Amino acid sequence: LAREPNIKEIELAQRFINDAQTLQEPAGHHWRYGTVRINDSDKAMPTTVSDFTEFTHFTKRGNGWSWAPGPKIPDPKWAYAFWGNEGGHAGNDDIAPCARWVAPFDGVIKISGDLIRPSAGGNGVHGWIHNSRSGVAFESHVEPEQTLPMIVKKHEVKKGDVLTFAVTSEYDTNSDSFTWVPVIHRIVDGKTELVTNAQKDFCGTDHWPINRAHPQSPLAQLVQVLMMSNEFQFVD
Repeated sequence: LAREPNIKEIELAQRFINDAQTLQEPAGHHWRYGTVRINDSDKAMPTTVSDFTEFTHFTKRGNGWSWAPGPKIPDPKWAYAFWGNEGGHAGNDDIAPCARWVAPFDGVIKISGDLIRPSAGGNGVHGWIHNSRSGVAFESHVEPEQTLPMIVKKHEVKKGDVLTFAVTSEYDTNSDSFTWVPVIHRIVDGKTELVTNAQKDFCGTDHWPINRAHPQSPLAQLVQVLMMSNEFQFVD
């Protein structure tokens, strides 16, 4: 017959669950998508990012997936703004579609990835990499038919810093489709370790990368450990 677990066994099980939960906390491959306002009209003041509005509509788009403010593009309020794993489109005026990443550690990172503005029409776009704590890390205009490396070789982050990757339209949305796959490496002892690739780690409605399997819950892991224990393996 099964017996009641003693206090030490209960404490050990609880510690296992707590440790498993800690190990499952975001490892840096979680992204969120929406729009922000890029405030750079006053050249005497630092550029700021404000009014993050998370996209609510997730859908299949072409051969990939995308996040948008609603089921139709253009949207009555947000125009053509959307962000997908295979590209996006800039919004009107100072409204920029964006992907956001929250640093899960203190450290130094390297940011890379080409911002591509493939069409010959219009006047190009502007790409921004902004840290919620330290401000703009990189920004540049991208001409029509241009591919521009958006590279920050070394950037210090603190746990909880929000990095915003955003694209504005240069106040003309003509042909402002773009492709941008931010890639983040952590620099440790002079070596780089991949943290996240925004395309491979593109997140769905549960904010988990659609190409990654979900880990077992801590409770399910505990049950599996118990099933492998001697008391389950060798029943009297």
